[in-house]
Amino acid sequence: MPLLNFFLPDPEQTQRMASCFADCLSQMSKYPVFLLRGELGAGKTTFIRELVTRFPGGSKAEICSPSFNLVNYYPTTPRVSHFDLYRLEHCGIGPDVEEELLDAEDRLILVEWGNLLPADLQPETSVRLTFNICPLGRELTIEGEQADLLACINSRARQSGIPVQEES
Repeated sequence: MPLLNFFLPDPEQTQRMASCFADCLSQMSKYPVFLLRGELGAGKTTFIRELVTRFPGGSKAEICSPSFNLVNYYPTTPRVSHFDLYRLEHCGIGPDVEEELLDAEDRLILVEWGNLLPADLQPETSVRLTFNICPLGRELTIEGEQADLLACINSRARQSGIPVQEES
């Protein structure tokens, strides 16, 4: 499985990485589900906020983590559904949430706390982004089967000056 590792020393680099994603996603017609993992304060919402604002219509969106209503929909092109599964850790995923997560035909699905999504509900086409807090910033690991998308992200990140770490 392709794997990329980046060092994000500050929120600006996290935003720059999200911009790289937006550039690459703008070239696609079908989107994988993005599962974002990381502890509180690791940068998941910062990343999503910047990613969504880069899409047409994103400047009109009020982007925040949907912790209390589980999902936010943004008036962008492509349409974006932003899930936050944090509150479901102890009660599980209900059928309504499951249906929403799996119905990704014409939209981009971003899932904060994607590690809480049961393995049998994770689409094979998902891309996993893991944000780890480290002493000097954040480490971002990206993994998934979409070789073209990951190659684009890697190229754009390098062009943007985002520090690349060696594969682990």
